[in-house]
Amino acid sequence: MKKSMNVIARKGVRVPFENASRKYITDEKAVSVKESAYYTRRIFDGDLLEVVEGGPPVEVAEAKPDGDAPASVEAPVATAKRGGKGA
Repeated sequence: MKKSMNVIARKGVRVPFENASRKYITDEKAVSVKESAYYTRRIFDGDLLEVVEGGPPVEVAEAKPDGDAPASVEAPVATAKRGGKGA
């Protein structure tokens, strides 16, 4: 059985429920949802805040790169060959 967690939307944001896209989690009231990749991703993105029972909403800090790891990874750029025979 999946665990549940209490979440509330960040101020000024409405987040659709995972399986009811016309119903929204708002910044007015915390709701209990089943722990899933969808809600975990919305917390990581900053749209939802996890509410610890009896406490204020908890903001998740963004992950910072290690000193040895590059700050960003660029994808290789594909180049198209031009022309055909005799070009």
